Amino acid sequence: MAVILHHLLTYSQYDLGNKHCSQLVWNLKLLPSEGAHYNAPTYPRLSEEDLQLPATTPSVTSLHIICGLFPYEWPIIAYNIAGVTIQDVLTAIYECLHRQVSMREWSGICPKQRERIRLIFDARWRLSSDPAAAHSVGLLRLDSLLKHTMFGGLTAIPADEPTCVLTLRIPR
Repeated sequence: MAVILHHLLTYSQYDLGNKHCSQLVWNLKLLPSEGAHYNAPTYPRLSEEDLQLPATTPSVTSLHIICGLFPYEWPIIAYNIAGVTIQDVLTAIYECLHRQVSMREWSGICPKQRERIRLIFDARWRLSSDPAAAHSVGLLRLDSLLKHTMFGGLTAIPADEPTCVLTLRIPR
């Protein structure tokens, strides 16, 4: 089923200014409500109305999201029986990446990459407002993205079910 993504979610290969490839500015470390419109020099936050807009045309009840940067297939499925919204998409991405890395996943990562991830984890928990709590949660899938934590947009791809590719980028 072919879908058209809402312009806030859509990846563009054309530079929108200052290296943005999406109309949405969102660091995946933060809650989806921290997302903002790309509108240089200001970044007005997404409103509740923005978040409740349909993510696709036509509306779908589920949207599969894949990403080639993940070291494993971590399925992201935005689901809403009333129609997937922008909020549903951002929440699904956030929840997937804020899960702990399992022991099986960790053991499957090469030692050199594990050391890079460990450095990102150490920086994350040390900079947290509650370092002890952040450290006790442990390694998150987000840590395995290293510095690629900015939302770059989604690209719809042909598939049996509505599916998109998630593009990530490094913060400026």
